[in-house]
Amino acid sequence: MSWYHFLLAFFGAVIYGFPSKEIRVIGVTGTNGKTTVVTMITNVLEEGGYKVASLSSIKFKIAQKEWPNALKGRQ
Repeated sequence: MSWYHFLLAFFGAVIYGFPSKEIRVIGVTGTNGKTTVVTMITNVLEEGGYKVASLSSIKFKIAQKEWPNALKGRQ
């Protein structure tokens, strides 16, 4: 990593108050059923009042905005 990118990331974190400290990440791995599990977790957390963003091989979702994952299959 170059010093430029390191300093850019560091100062961005300082300016915005280290927002990544407030982010919780759930990773879903395996062979089958990942998209289903991601959708279920997203729905449960949203019903619980949490702000949620998710991504899967099918779609991306941030709050109420959803769009298809057009990158699936690209290498």
